[in-house]
Amino acid sequence: MCIWSPRNPRFTGAAVTLTILFFALSGAVFMSTQIYQFVLGFSPLAAGVRALPAAAALAVFSPLGANISKRAGVTVPIALGLCMIAAGLTFFSTATAASGYGHYVIAMVTMSAGIGLAMSAATTASMQVLPPALAGVGSAINDSTRNMGSVLGVAVFGSISASIFAGRMAAAHVSASSVGAAAIAARQTGNVNLLHTAANAFVSGADHAVIAGIVAGVAGALIAVWAFRTRHPATA
Repeated sequence: MCIWSPRNPRFTGAAVTLTILFFALSGAVFMSTQIYQFVLGFSPLAAGVRALPAAAALAVFSPLGANISKRAGVTVPIALGLCMIAAGLTFFSTATAASGYGHYVIAMVTMSAGIGLAMSAATTASMQVLPPALAGVGSAINDSTRNMGSVLGVAVFGSISASIFAGRMAAAHVSASSVGAAAIAARQTGNVNLLHTAANAFVSGADHAVIAGIVAGVAGALIAVWAFRTRHPATA
């Protein structure tokens, strides 16, 4: 029995959903933590504390997603969660270098709430269709999709952001390998213009990078509607 195939759309849809969730989560966290430190100027500890609301939203909405899936089926929390991810990242993409912490926390909380809604429902959906003998295999695949999504999120978001950042810095005739390097150099030399230019370039890069997450979220919602179109008896 091939559990990952078009003949088993519920398991495949759940695996794709989990990949997208961690793709968006890892990529957005990778961008936001750098923005908190190098654009907004928070210390590493302060940046970590300011990431807590998003973590809290994830914890609060995970059991809510499980409860919704028991009553309405897994399609509702998964599709709604993926749409919330796209909405949060869309708001994230409207940021400028002048945007404050409030802008980012709203975006990250919205996205994390969507991930919480979809994650438990997708995990449940993937395991419901498997016989007990394949439970271990299904669990291993779920873990693999999470890891793959995380790696791809950092790689894709980071690559897009770095490309835009380098282009903007070159256009401004300013040399800096990263926003972190620019922030350090600016503090050492007192060159405020360097920090301002780097902050604008990095925020622009981050705004473009999260578009990948928006596309993934919308595509994932459509896939979820197709994959979970038939209600599984176990969810009734």
